[in-house]
Amino acid sequence: IGREIPRNLFPDNAYGSDYGGTPQAITTLTYEKFKEYHRRWYHPSNGLIFLYGDIPISRHLEFLNSEYLKNFDRAVIDATIAYQEIWEKPRRYVTTYPIGPSDDPRSKAAVIAVFRAGENSDPIHTLALQILSHYLLSNAASPLRKALVDSHLGEELTDSGYYSHQRDCYFEVGLKGTEGARADKILNLIRETCGRIADEGLDEAKVESAFHRLEMASREIKSMYPLRLMDHAFESWSSTGDPLTWFPVSRYIDKLRRSYQSNPEYFPDLLRELIIDNPHQLLLSLLPDSKYIAKIEKAEISQMEKVKRLFSEEDLECIDREAAELELLQSTPNSPAALATLPHLSISDVSGDPTELKVSNEEVLDRPFLVTDMFSNGLSYIAISFDLRGLDDASIPYLSLFPDVLAGMGAGKYDYAAMAEREAACSGGIEPDILISGTVEDPRYIRPTLTVFYRALDRKLPDMLEILRERLMLCDLTDRTRLKDLILQERMARKSRLVQAGNSYAVSYASRGFSGNCSLNERLRGIGGIRFFDRLVSRFDRDYSRTFEKLAEIRSLLQNRRRVTVSVLGAPDSIETIRRWTDGLLAEMGDQPIPEMIDSSSPVSGRMEGIAVPAEIAFVAHSQPAVAFSDPAAPALFLLSKNISYGYLWEEVRVKGGAYGCGASYNTAQGTFSLSSYRDPNIIGTLRAYGGIFDYIEDKMDLSPAGLEQAIIGTVKYLDRPIRPEQAVDLALHRHLSGRSPERIREFRHRLFNLKGDDIRKASAEILRPGRKDSSVCVITSRERLESANRGRDEKFKIADL
Repeated sequence: IGREIPRNLFPDNAYGSDYGGTPQAITTLTYEKFKEYHRRWYHPSNGLIFLYGDIPISRHLEFLNSEYLKNFDRAVIDATIAYQEIWEKPRRYVTTYPIGPSDDPRSKAAVIAVFRAGENSDPIHTLALQILSHYLLSNAASPLRKALVDSHLGEELTDSGYYSHQRDCYFEVGLKGTEGARADKILNLIRETCGRIADEGLDEAKVESAFHRLEMASREIKSMYPLRLMDHAFESWSSTGDPLTWFPVSRYIDKLRRSYQSNPEYFPDLLRELIIDNPHQLLLSLLPDSKYIAKIEKAEISQMEKVKRLFSEEDLECIDREAAELELLQSTPNSPAALATLPHLSISDVSGDPTELKVSNEEVLDRPFLVTDMFSNGLSYIAISFDLRGLDDASIPYLSLFPDVLAGMGAGKYDYAAMAEREAACSGGIEPDILISGTVEDPRYIRPTLTVFYRALDRKLPDMLEILRERLMLCDLTDRTRLKDLILQERMARKSRLVQAGNSYAVSYASRGFSGNCSLNERLRGIGGIRFFDRLVSRFDRDYSRTFEKLAEIRSLLQNRRRVTVSVLGAPDSIETIRRWTDGLLAEMGDQPIPEMIDSSSPVSGRMEGIAVPAEIAFVAHSQPAVAFSDPAAPALFLLSKNISYGYLWEEVRVKGGAYGCGASYNTAQGTFSLSSYRDPNIIGTLRAYGGIFDYIEDKMDLSPAGLEQAIIGTVKYLDRPIRPEQAVDLALHRHLSGRSPERIREFRHRLFNLKGDDIRKASAEILRPGRKDSSVCVITSRERLESANRGRDEKFKIADL
């Protein structure tokens, strides 16, 4: 969908081209074209430089000039993106996407209506379209979202909304899990719903909720905040020439609000312009094709054979020689002299002590109440955790559904739509999640938790807390139709995530036999979770009573105060408001002991498994058990996971093997060490590279004092990332639950800083290499690729379809 929308909505300018290229086009690329493209566009005269932080700007600019810019002459580069002519009438486009050879194609189509939405040069107009998008789609009560979901023309909305990240903007909305034959019905429903809203006028309370959403977004200091500022600068800089266009956003919001208040037809007129009277609109249908991958692979083979026939024997021998030279070049480390030309830090430039969160460990009715001291810019945050030990094994899978139920059903006297409306008016929305994690001492310690995260502007905090109490204490499970919709939506979302994060799914599946926590994680968040939702959908009516019973059992666990831990962040008055609310909430609850959950699982390893899905590429994972966070070897494993991700694995799997991404991960929460690749065309080559890691670490890794110093500095940056309020309240909670105290964190860092080369070799020789015998492998890709990988191998993949 992401590729086909710009390709067909903007066919006459650069936005219609896939900026990452397509595999099918690679065979047409010559070395001369490659060099010319780089020479023409990759020049500082075509660049924009953004600096952020409490830094000496003039010194940085001097450095950029002396080390980079002065080496180039100014070039005249016309990077203007051509104007896309507005169409005279709407267009349609039908294409296909891959499903498995044996998959049922019914209800697997997607239909998306896309509307060109002007340019992003006018902040007021852009914000107005954001308001309109929030009004139509942002929550379960939003009128266009609700109309599409309630129509049951599809299982779930596609990624929908207004997109202003480029000069030529667009609005898209559609359904997946549908039939191609329903395209006209879906389009008519969109147009009729928007037409009715425009004619009847917008609901003032819902408009105010949309403004509230914009205000929160403009004030909240979120993760990767500098990159968000950079994106704002580039969005306007690259099109209007002014990087500061978007920075006074609060002023624009106030001006937009005045325009709306003085003109009741402001948003209805905008909606008609966007949807009803817009000739530049596209109806895109994606239909399932079980032969898609086979046809693509056949075409690629045919193309390669055609190209090969153009070469003589001498040409082919020359290509072989050049390929060997390239591999030698890729395998040869940079010389010390070359590396010395790069700027680098020394260990003295990095603090030996961690930046600690200022957390006060308080109590309310004998339950932990964690208060984090951090500037929050007028917002209040709460994360409340529930210890879920005591569930029987048959109820465990339903934990994967419960967050959707808690966030998406009604509560008390309000149905799901009314709850969504109230929530939108006073908060950033409820965010529940299930966490499976051990402790710093024992990653096998089982304590699944439900964490519920909420945030609100300070003035809206009391309203948000009342809704949170209703969600926790009065969650309504009786709306059968809504429950089925939530299950369908979550199943679709999980299957979509499989393609986006296949490496994580492969790691989870490979690790599932190592411990009870690994097994729980896979059952709830991995391939097992997808299969569970498939069963929920196929057996919904037959198993409804059982599903209701299991959800009610989980809900009952939330009524026990001993299960509760609360983490908060905000202004002092807000903290006091939350403290009083917590006291009242806990007083409503019972007070029963919590049973332990014992990890009685027997480790299962040595698996070679393939999960067959409709994919043109592979995700290749290798995982093995590892030690706890408190183990003396943990810092060495952490360093290795970061170093080989951007060293050995990058060279062997990314550069030589052609995978789009790769990495190693040391998961202290579950006690695993894993290797994975992302969008990988070379399954066997990647597994071979995985097998060479131990020799690389013990014999070839640069563990000289200088090399180890750079490895330590490169690792420390993952400990020193800025912590924003949203992350801080969550981090304080999870550190408390896992036992990751400031003393533990300081000890880990000091051990990392004092690592020696022998410590690294010892971790490999005594933990990673022996652990290989207990490892497992999972590859997620097409059945054809798995069967091809099995040919000629003694150790074959056991293949299962998803």
